[in-house]
Amino acid sequence: MNNILYTSIIFISLINAYVSYKVLRSELYDKSQKVFQLLIIWFIPLFGMALVLFFLRDELASTSRKDKLYERDSEVSYDSATGSVGD
Repeated sequence: MNNILYTSIIFISLINAYVSYKVLRSELYDKSQKVFQLLIIWFIPLFGMALVLFFLRDELASTSRKDKLYERDSEVSYDSATGSVGD
């Protein structure tokens, strides 16, 4: 019984740490909003983590899309002398 409790605490702590990291790296929120979200994450562990991830989902998706666009754009070359775009 204690093993299940300890495993659950460790699992929740790791997820909270991940979500806290994402909040701190987010460019959507100012400092006071980040502090408030961190308090929610750690004082209401499961619900707070889910709530903050819900709000961060758009930023996480857009970051993924930006990375893919950057990779695609970096593969395309542009010749400024002729004005042509090549692969």
